Amino acid sequence: MVRCLCLVSLLLAAPALTSLHAQSDSGLVGVFSDALGGRVTASGEVYDPSSFTGGSPNLRFGMRLAVTNPANGRVVTVRVNDRGPLPEGRVINLSKAAAEALGVKTGDSVQIRALRFDQPDVTSLPAPKPAVVAPTPPAPPAVVAAPAPVPPPEPVFVPTPPDSASLQMGAFRTERNAQRFAASLRREGLEPEIRRQGWLFRVYLTVLESQAPNLVLRLSQLGHKGFFQLGKEPVGTPVPLSTE
Repeated sequence: MVRCLCLVSLLLAAPALTSLHAQSDSGLVGVFSDALGGRVTASGEVYDPSSFTGGSPNLRFGMRLAVTNPANGRVVTVRVNDRGPLPEGRVINLSKAAAEALGVKTGDSVQIRALRFDQPDVTSLPAPKPAVVAPTPPAPPAVVAAPAPVPPPEPVFVPTPPDSASLQMGAFRTERNAQRFAASLRREGLEPEIRRQGWLFRVYLTVLESQAPNLVLRLSQLGHKGFFQLGKEPVGTPVPLSTE
């Protein structure tokens, strides 16, 4: 009989410890101080400010609560592991980590809902909505002054060098013979040059094109008869004239 009375007493007292089971409530929240870190809670656990826990004067230890911040829609799941008197209107005290995750401080409003043992933890931490910034009106187009007209450049007259004419006086198989012939032309007051092209050594006289007829006449007077091959410029690689 005594055993039955005890059981009845526990059943009558149970609502006081499980009044939030499958129910919800709302009210003010408190935040445990960091100074309590490392102290033993009413459940025998050591308070850890970085864990998601809470304190309530009447909810049973181990009960999981979904705590919602209605101001930003954030939700975290906390586990009841402490007691303590709460000021009137306050429904729960939260650990520092849980309060920071929700974005609440002591005196803010929260909603709490008990989770069944078979329900998973509820956590929803949406990012805060960005502030609406009025679009900046586009800047008026800059007025760019038209560039001043640039006068055309003054014409630059570059004198064209007079054309030259080259007379090939002879072609030799050996450089020695070409040097001898060039030396004879120098003795006659002329200015020959030797160019090597392949295996031939050519001897040229170069003058202005306008003076070519006079040069031909002078060569005839010096006794140089025959056909003189006329060209614009000598061909071949220059060969230094012998000083002998």
